[in-house]
Amino acid sequence: RPITSLTPKNGIFQDAHKNCSICNKPLTSFTTRIPCLHWLLKPNGFKKKHFPNLYSKFGYFRICAYLRWVANIDSTLGNINNLPEEYSGKMKLALTIQHKNLEWSFSCSNSDYTGHSNGAYGITPHYHFQMRIDKKPFIKYKDFHVPFSEEDIFKFYMLDNHSDIFANNFLYGEGIQELFENIEPEDLVRYSKPTNKNEESTIHFSTIVTGNDGQTFRGEDIANLIEEAKEKNVPISSLAHKLGGSVMINVTPGPKVPEPAERKGGRGSKSKKKKS
Repeated sequence: RPITSLTPKNGIFQDAHKNCSICNKPLTSFTTRIPCLHWLLKPNGFKKKHFPNLYSKFGYFRICAYLRWVANIDSTLGNINNLPEEYSGKMKLALTIQHKNLEWSFSCSNSDYTGHSNGAYGITPHYHFQMRIDKKPFIKYKDFHVPFSEEDIFKFYMLDNHSDIFANNFLYGEGIQELFENIEPEDLVRYSKPTNKNEESTIHFSTIVTGNDGQTFRGEDIANLIEEAKEKNVPISSLAHKLGGSVMINVTPGPKVPEPAERKGGRGSKSKKKKS
């Protein structure tokens, strides 16, 4: 299932930069009478105390879809970290999304989803939300137990019990997980282009070449391979087979992909591997 198009047509993004596609008001506008998802772009006047007004109107799937869409306006795939292996614990969902100086994160453990029966808060299915501006907290995970809407509960039920006939896709909101799910490691190596700015790379290749019995590699051969990769503007990993022996390429998220903003824990290392 190759990802063939990740950029909306008909100028919808360009229009959205001027006026909100939901409320049709400027993205810089804010009024408490009309809760809108563009509040999460932090227009003047929006404060943490207004967030309940927002999630009371919009469920998780609608909020998440909007923020994924925003993240892919300027940079496709690289601004959304939704790789399950990058998050610790038994999670129903976990992802981190960034756009310019804004970062939004969702976290829901299995116990969050079933509800905490032994406490005064979060007894119904809920998730936790974090928003940071310039890496500084604006909304913290602990500030709210955000209830899932009826639509959310229905979608999760269908995904859990009827995945053969029901799927939820975030059109134009694909993240690094969708990249790894839909494109084989061989194709990632074959079609990727290197960048001189390491901080802008969406994926990272680590290559290990193991020689056959008695085989050695000359420094000159490796230097020539690096030079050839530069001339062809391809990753060195895509030419490693020319050295002979066994080649293993580990494909992991690049520096551009945001670090997982967990309630605890840190970045893992498992991703995709190509062996030849």
